[in-house]
This record gives sequence, C-alpha cells and structure tokens, in this order.
Amino acid sequence: MDIFVLGSGGAVLPGHRFFTSILVRSGDINVLIDAGSPISKRLYDLGIEKLLPQYVFLSHYHIDHVEGIFTYLYDLEARGIKNMPIILTNESTASKLKVALGVFVKPSLHPEIIVFKDKSEEEIRINHLKIKFIPVRHSVPTHGIVIKDVSVDKSIFYSSDTLYIQELSSYIDKCDTGFHEATLPIELEEKAVEYGYHSSPRQALLALSKCKRKILIHLTTLSFKNPIGHKDYIAAEDGLVLKI
Repeated sequence: MDIFVLGSGGAVLPGHRFFTSILVRSGDINVLIDAGSPISKRLYDLGIEKLLPQYVFLSHYHIDHVEGIFTYLYDLEARGIKNMPIILTNESTASKLKVALGVFVKPSLHPEIIVFKDKSEEEIRINHLKIKFIPVRHSVPTHGIVIKDVSVDKSIFYSSDTLYIQELSSYIDKCDTGFHEATLPIELEEKAVEYGYHSSPRQALLALSKCKRKILIHLTTLSFKNPIGHKDYIAAEDGLVLKI
C-alpha cells in the first residue's frame, strides 16, 4: 500500500498546507480519503496524475473536506475520462452533496454515491480491500475509516475531524499506520466542543499510542503552540509519501 498526502491542513489557519486529502493506492485500486484539496493539481504536483481514484471517501460535509470534488469531475471530463469516481459517504453528507452537485456540476458528470447510515459502523469489500466506516464525534455526522489490504495484511486508519474518543483505540491498535486529526493547541483541549469538536496533538498521540506509525493531520498554525516531549510521530506535510 502506498499513501500520498495531497493536503494536511485544517479549515482554519492551515498556514502553508492545503486542506486534508489522502490518496491510498493498493494494487490497481486507488481510494481518495476526503477531497479538501484541488485534486488534479495536487496529483500533478506529486507526479502521480495517472493514479486516478476510483473511489472517494467523504468523511463529512464541511467545505475543507469536500470542495475539491466539484472541479475534479470537470477535470476528468476535460481529459476525456468518462468513468467518474464512486463516492462513499454517510447519509447526511450524501444529501448535502447531491444538492451541491445539482448547483455546481452538470448532470452528466454526477458520480454514483454509495451511502451508509449516519452514526453506524458499516463495512464493504472492494476486491482485496476491506473498508470499514466508523462513526466519530464531530459537529456534524462524521465517519473515520479503516482500509485493510487483506492480500498483504496491512491497514491504515484515518480519524477525520473528531473529539478525542478512547473507544477508537479498538480500531487504531490493529492498524499499521494511523492518521489522527490534531487541530487544537493543547491549552484548548477543555474547550474542544466550543471550538468545533476537535482534538489536540497530545490527544491524537494518546489515541495512536499503540499504532506502529503515528501521523498527525488536519494541522493548523495553532496545533503546536506547546511542544510535545516525544517525537515518535510524523506531523504530516503536503506531499508526504508513505509505504506500508
């Protein structure tokens, strides 16, 4: 499995980062996790423009996680590509996405949308991939995701935007690589609900404590106001490439 971080920033004060978006390649299947960044541009920037995602997982309907999908559909048309990616998302996101597609995208480019229930855990199989959707705690219905390549017994976890949830450890601990959001500075942990249901780097590392590779994402210019004592983690940067 190969992982390409197209964008690593949060919605507010992302600094030099694009909004969060991750491409996972496993064999001949490419899955895009969230679409906050301008997808075609970022694929070109990284020299992987031929790795077109067949599936796009949208964790929730906030602009910094979905805005890239609309122009991407037109980019595909301009390149003569007729097969639009299949969207994987929850009911709440799907309903809002359909409205936005109706406004911004012509009907011939509307993608197929596979919908799973809000606040429920569900799993699908795509060839050699097991993909599990896990409800998390954010200000709108939101899911994290686990992608497991059963052919090599490797898996990754992505939290999306969420409060720190101790129960997520039951999923994260089994994964080789974990991405957890780290939006807030440590001093705002007690106001996490007030500031949009997010986590701090300290909380993210607590959630990832048993994960082999710990990666902080959805970072802002505020995330690291207080230093963290240990460094057995990666603070994601745009363009980060990983192999598991």
